[in-house]
Amino acid sequence: SYQAIKHRMAAMKTWLEAAHAITDEAAESGSAKLAAAAAAYVGEQGSELMHECVQFHGGIGVTYEHDLHLFLRRHTLNRASYGTPSSHRQRVAAAVAAEASVREQIPA
Repeated sequence: SYQAIKHRMAAMKTWLEAAHAITDEAAESGSAKLAAAAAAYVGEQGSELMHECVQFHGGIGVTYEHDLHLFLRRHTLNRASYGTPSSHRQRVAAAVAAEASVREQIPA
């Protein structure tokens, strides 16, 4: 019945839908903080998703006979080009700290 695989695939689908939701919201809002949060989430969960895909496909997933290696390479390149999840989380933290300091300066 492949129940264990079905559960892992359901978790992957949930991650993917959450990634779509946060990236769509970041694009619509134009917020740098939300864009950094989206990049951190996609970078982190994208790595998990790629790892799961390779596990499902086995050795064929990293060979030239299957297209999965293209997605794995693209994810690795994007992560190197656009920053790691930790660097994006630092941007979110800096934005939250800046917002907090602005709120403290505003008289009640």
